[in-house]
Amino acid sequence: MNQYLTSLGKQYENNLYTFEQGDLFLLYTDGLIEKRIADTRHKDYGHYMENEILPTLYQYKSEEAIDILYSNLNKQCITKNFKDDICIICMNIE
Repeated sequence: MNQYLTSLGKQYENNLYTFEQGDLFLLYTDGLIEKRIADTRHKDYGHYMENEILPTLYQYKSEEAIDILYSNLNKQCITKNFKDDICIICMNIE
C-alpha cells in the first residue's frame, strides 16, 4: 500500500488482467470523461461514452477508436474550451 495515498485516506488495488487476441486496451484521463455535453440524457461525456460508444469500439483499430472518441467529444461538447488535459492511449491486442 502506498503510504502517501494512505495518509490522504485514499485506497487503491493492484490487479492483474490478461488480455486476449482481439481485445482493445483503452486508457484515458479524467479530462475526457468529465467534459459536460449537450445531450441531456447523459451527465457528462464519460456517461455518454460508456453507453453510446464503448459497446462497439472494440471492432475498430486503435487509431480509429481514438478518432471516434475525439470526434464524438467535439460534436457533443457544450463548449469547445478544454480546461483539463485529455490523453487517450489505445492498443489493439494481436
